[in-house]
Amino acid sequence: MAEFVEVMRLEELPPGKGTMVTVAGKDVALFNVDGTIYAMEDSCLHQGLSLGTSQLEGKVVTCRGHGWRPAARRRKRRLYAAAVKAAASFG
Repeated sequence: MAEFVEVMRLEELPPGKGTMVTVAGKDVALFNVDGTIYAMEDSCLHQGLSLGTSQLEGKVVTCRGHGWRPAARRRKRRLYAAAVKAAASFG
């Protein structure tokens, strides 16, 4: 069974943005695409630069180093399960 690790709160990653987190010693790029969170290895296949800190347009991230454009939800890259846990407030 997969183990889930909390890395950040959903409101810390607004729609249209990406970031990089480290999970179990691996750098992971997280992207918020219209409220859906996608995760992939945080490394450009060409030059190894961070993708999480690169520009996101729709479902496509553009490598900040040289313009390579893998889709944030691309199936050819290894994707990680990105689970979103909703926080409820009771008062």
